[in-house]
Amino acid sequence: MTYTFMDAKTSKILHFVQVQVGEAPEVNSSTRMEKYGFQRALDDLKNADVSVVSITTDRHPAIRKYMREQEPDIYHGFDVWHVVKGLERKLEAASRSHDCSALKSWIKSICYHLYWCHAVSEGNVELRLSIWKSLARHVINIHTGHEGSYHRCVHNTIRSKKWLKPDTVAHGKLVKIITDPRLLRDISQLSSVGQTSSLESYHAVLAKFAPKSTAYCPKVMKARTQLAALHFNENACREQARTADGQFMFRRKLQKSKKGAEVVAEVKTPSTYKYVGTLLQEALETCQGKSFRSVQSETRSPDPPPMTAAYAREPKDILIARRMLRFHDSNHTSDL
Repeated sequence: MTYTFMDAKTSKILHFVQVQVGEAPEVNSSTRMEKYGFQRALDDLKNADVSVVSITTDRHPAIRKYMREQEPDIYHGFDVWHVVKGLERKLEAASRSHDCSALKSWIKSICYHLYWCHAVSEGNVELRLSIWKSLARHVINIHTGHEGSYHRCVHNTIRSKKWLKPDTVAHGKLVKIITDPRLLRDISQLSSVGQTSSLESYHAVLAKFAPKSTAYCPKVMKARTQLAALHFNENACREQARTADGQFMFRRKLQKSKKGAEVVAEVKTPSTYKYVGTLLQEALETCQGKSFRSVQSETRSPDPPPMTAAYAREPKDILIARRMLRFHDSNHTSDL
């Protein structure tokens, strides 16, 4: 697994670490790799005198606990997309329940409402929660008298929406979901300093340099990840392409997250590969007066132990004797 840190302001990759099950006592299963990778990468940045003021992640429980207990001086926020995704799954499940089909037409609007709460609150947690909780009254066509500083809706008259009825099963399920204490805690911790959307774009680039369908040894995987980071950093801030008459260019895009809904996305200027020339020049300078093999041996770092290293290995002659005994017993039984 590769864990990556990105600068939210510049959208540039700062650092990454690779984690393998069994490389350390605290990584005895795949579920513990993410927290270990996060901790290692953060320690590397701090050891390099990089000042970390805030971090935005998903809602990983182990990382959340680590930040709360071990790094209380660093602001830790959640990416809004991950919170919306979890909310959408709960609403989809609720809409399939008995007498709750009316929720189906509200799911998209509720998800957009959470994005809007995060945007307009501008870091004001009390206002954000007040706007969010007003949803319980808004869906039953009550738009004034809300709890908190957001006491009335600010939208225009809505005629195309079918309102939910108060005291129905559908409304009760919706209120239970949107007022769940766990969700409210997550909403109050939404990051106001950056999101992880650019990091998802980097993961798409990484998948081209190191496809998940192919297994690579640790050294090759590290090299391919380094190339992906160099390529992404060089092309992260490309401008939008224009037509011959100066108009901005767009392309059609089907969004999987919106079940095939068609949107348009910006067409960027072509990618550049200046980093390739820089790498070639540095390789030539490094090998001046030395052979490539000697330079490789000097810069080689040890690989992490294989996953099988954690298990005791019996001598080969014992394994052979056991196999011969097993097959001998099998042949003897068949003769009887």
